[in-house]
Amino acid sequence: MKHKKLLILFAILVLLVGLLVTCTQKPTEPVNDNPFDPNNPQTGGDPFKLTAVIASGGVKLNWNIPLINGLANYKIYRSEQVNSGYTVHVLQTVPANTTQYIDKTVENGHSYWYWVTALNSYGEETAMTNTAPVNIKTDPLLVINGGDTYTPTRQVNLTILANTARQMMLANSADFSGAQWEPYATSKSWMLPTGEGAKTVYLKVKYDNGNESPVVSASILPQPMNPAIVIIADTVEYTATQTVSLTLNADGALQMKISENASFTGINWQPYSQTTNFNLSTGEGTKIVYAKFKNDFEIESNMVSDSITLDTTPPTPVLVVSPDSGITSETDFQFDPSQCSDNLAPLSDMQIRFDWQNDGNWDTNWQPVQVASHTYPIGGGDKIVKMQLQDGAGWTADTTARIFVNTRPVAQFTFSHDSANPQIIHFDASASYDYEDGTNLQYRWDFDNDGNYEIDWTIEDTVSYIFPTSNPYETKLEVRDQFHLANSKLDTIRFIPTDGLVAYYPFNANA
Repeated sequence: MKHKKLLILFAILVLLVGLLVTCTQKPTEPVNDNPFDPNNPQTGGDPFKLTAVIASGGVKLNWNIPLINGLANYKIYRSEQVNSGYTVHVLQTVPANTTQYIDKTVENGHSYWYWVTALNSYGEETAMTNTAPVNIKTDPLLVINGGDTYTPTRQVNLTILANTARQMMLANSADFSGAQWEPYATSKSWMLPTGEGAKTVYLKVKYDNGNESPVVSASILPQPMNPAIVIIADTVEYTATQTVSLTLNADGALQMKISENASFTGINWQPYSQTTNFNLSTGEGTKIVYAKFKNDFEIESNMVSDSITLDTTPPTPVLVVSPDSGITSETDFQFDPSQCSDNLAPLSDMQIRFDWQNDGNWDTNWQPVQVASHTYPIGGGDKIVKMQLQDGAGWTADTTARIFVNTRPVAQFTFSHDSANPQIIHFDASASYDYEDGTNLQYRWDFDNDGNYEIDWTIEDTVSYIFPTSNPYETKLEVRDQFHLANSKLDTIRFIPTDGLVAYYPFNANA
């Protein structure tokens, strides 16, 4: 019998130890037909994600609004048992747009398990969500900001749980120096001390019977600032103006200093802002902007910096064209900008674009500074090519180059027989023309196409020739413009005897 009593006492001790442990149980995943379960293919994938933490003077529950037609409200359930067969009682029914509930009816030395269900406008209730467990210590419990690891400000919220407590004492030091007893409350706003390192708050309470509790404590760290500064944007290396935009970031910062001097000599603290304008010092070249920050704990961050090049001078464009003249649809003109320069930017940081006709419309997009090529497909004459050069700061400068594009003339001729002597053929090349020179051309004729021109270059566009025999002849006309750009035409003539006379007819060599 005595042995059985010892076993019962041991079991009671094990239970009490379990109740003293802070909440460490991982919430279980839903296992039934919960429509809020992301594993349920009928839900649309919006999980409920119920969580429970000790905060705001009790146990704070949070959840997501699920995707459900006709959502009307929620029911919140709590149990002090987790095994099957437990009795569940409804804590509260809350509206559909609510995603939070604080249970202030909890007691020290108890464990709680929470669930939430949803109801539609017909009163139909879903299955329960995932389990959200909380264990509360038997001794007084002190939690800062719901158990957060970091705080960006010294002002924090304390949750205090100590059933039957009548008074409490709080302090930032273990000896409770300067602290006084005050009425017990489950929540309180509290100011942490300045300085670096973890901040610890100490608590003790007096119960209704006059006894004092052991001293308990909770700690929290100042939020790391993780300082950063960017001038204009990460991809921008140049600025054309002294006033630039800064993007700043420092978690929990209240103040900041900005300077081009790494020692911040003569620079006062100013209110923290994530964006601000800053005036760079005069003079072109690389500018480095430094920043550091201070938070509510009077902690100063590490210094951070970013750099940018101030460029107030446009670049110098130089364009070399080769060749300086050519033929329409044949000559591939090369445009070489390699002699362009800038007082600060290398060629690799500059761009060019071209207007091949100088008509005000850019024919190319911005492109790297490198040799470009262009062939003029139609039309000839003088061409003014415009190139625009842009440096890294956005300054632009234009230059032009003149080239001549010549179009080959078009050679055309007709012929007819002489009425008195069919051996005499009259040729007419007046239909020949040139894009640039019109009909101001020169002509030469090779009547038998043997490479020897019977009539050399002349400005006359008509000519007659006596063919020595009645054999077929290939006749070649070559025309050239004033720049000696030539083109030719070839046609065949045959003579056929008719009634004792020799006649001719034109013959198409390609027929």
